[in-house]
Amino acid sequence: MPDYTSQMRRMSNEDLVAIIDPFTEDEFEPEAIEAARAELSHRNVDPLALLEIQQDQDALAVNEVAKASEPLGRAGWLAFAVTAPFFVVTAMMAFSFSDAGYTKKTGDAFVGILVGVCFYTLVIAVLVVFGVI
Repeated sequence: MPDYTSQMRRMSNEDLVAIIDPFTEDEFEPEAIEAARAELSHRNVDPLALLEIQQDQDALAVNEVAKASEPLGRAGWLAFAVTAPFFVVTAMMAFSFSDAGYTKKTGDAFVGILVGVCFYTLVIAVLVVFGVI
């Protein structure tokens, strides 16, 4: 069994508060949670400071959820559709949204790329049918 007590001594108050958070306690073993509580008690951390840490962590979590569901704006859709022929560049840009936590924007960007590819394919097909190219 790991020595949670010594591990908790090396952790910051913020990390310890994250461990004892009721929303994340299923991610940790009960012994680790108890060791984190004991370490915070041992440090005599002000309860108001712990509350502030918890509120900061909650605000960050809410921000991450909001980012993940934020859609791509109209200008973004247009930009990805127009630049679709430059797939390597547009795909890298779309993946950069994912890296930043914007999962909805990532999906929207790839749909925009697909719409652009379809549009350009249709334009080329029409030009071929009418003998322009």
